[in-house]
Amino acid sequence: MPYSRDDTKITLKHSSGSAAEVHFYGATVTSWNSLPMTNDSPPSERLFLSEKAHLDGSKAIRGGIPICFPIFGPPPKGGPYKDLPQHGYARTSTWAWSGILLDSDDGVSVKLTLDAPPSFPPATLAYTVTLTAHQLSTTLHVSNPSSSFPLPFQALLHTYLLLPPHSSAAKVGVRGLAGVEYTDKVRGGARDKEHREVVSVETETDRVYVGAPDDIWVGYLGQGKGEPGGGVDVRKKNLPDVTVWNPQADAGSKMADLHAGGWERFVCVEPGVASKFEEVAPGKEWIGFQVRELLLQSRREEGG
Repeated sequence: MPYSRDDTKITLKHSSGSAAEVHFYGATVTSWNSLPMTNDSPPSERLFLSEKAHLDGSKAIRGGIPICFPIFGPPPKGGPYKDLPQHGYARTSTWAWSGILLDSDDGVSVKLTLDAPPSFPPATLAYTVTLTAHQLSTTLHVSNPSSSFPLPFQALLHTYLLLPPHSSAAKVGVRGLAGVEYTDKVRGGARDKEHREVVSVETETDRVYVGAPDDIWVGYLGQGKGEPGGGVDVRKKNLPDVTVWNPQADAGSKMADLHAGGWERFVCVEPGVASKFEEVAPGKEWIGFQVRELLLQSRREEGG
């Protein structure tokens, strides 16, 4: 079976041995077990999930890939979204099963859907999750059913990338952001330009990189050549911004659903529409997606 499902989640299985889990609550991908780029190890987990994460639908899931929509961050002080919770309604709504889209040696893909709550601007969301041997793809479709009014929105795929056992937050480097302007939320929204070739998160980090390249790379510093899981390539389309986040101990220890030391086990690299609101014209659709692919660190370095 390429997939199975129960009342709470869908499990995707690929012929290579890779697997993923998607919860109906929030359409949150909570697990991605993928093969390393070498053949001497079994599939291993690639997404961080807090030991204190709520999986009962009582709270947004801490970890995996929550979907932020139609806002990113706290709600605006005015307008149609002023009464929304942090990061919007998508991550705290129960999505509907829409079917399997792909079942072959190339991959397995499923689709979930959600309509906006009636108190907010009408929107129809569709979310597809596609699993292959070494890749996980997530695609968000936003349709505006109105015949008269544009649909304003922000959207972000809030991906928690699990670090390998040998690594920690201090040994993570994000490449591809040099020269990109960012908003630094830790410094009260200060604007600056990234001058580092490798962005680290050894201190509290919460930055929105505006107009980031569509191909960036997360590498685990100190990884031995030839060892599996040396890095993850992040490719995106129609998601212009990238948020890099790690709360570290001071902020992380205040999060009730993040276990002690959990901040050392992940880095969030989050493609999205985060720096401003986009609009979908009446009767039109917007599509944005990300693809995450496992790479050896040495392979990316040798290829530039």
